[in-house]
Amino acid sequence: MDTAQILLSSSEIEPEIEPTLAELDLGDYEGRYESDVKASMGGHYDEWRSSLMRVAPPGGESMADVVTRVTPLVECLQSTKGVVLLVGHQYVNMALKAKLSGCFSTECLQAYKQANDEFDIWSLDPPGFMSRMAVG
Repeated sequence: MDTAQILLSSSEIEPEIEPTLAELDLGDYEGRYESDVKASMGGHYDEWRSSLMRVAPPGGESMADVVTRVTPLVECLQSTKGVVLLVGHQYVNMALKAKLSGCFSTECLQAYKQANDEFDIWSLDPPGFMSRMAVG
């Protein structure tokens, strides 16, 4: 919400919270230090992380689960006219882009990752990536 408020600070637009944009649920790993998760998983940690969340953590969501969760929002956006600003977290943003593009390959998912100071501009008609910009 903080990022949306900053981006909209010079406008009259009030940001809205959209629950489907909540970050991927890390299940049993939620709230734990990454080093602790890595220690508990042993050699499987790097494999799990490189899967780009295709494999769900215990009790959590996979990328496919998040795509399913955001699909109704994408369908709603596709019937919306005008400009829409979505501010979300890394894996939710990746799921949105996968759904919009129809590409769920490792290469596509890797390309959908953004740094914290980057934003992407997408077209919905026709759906597709337009450009990536860095703020910093």
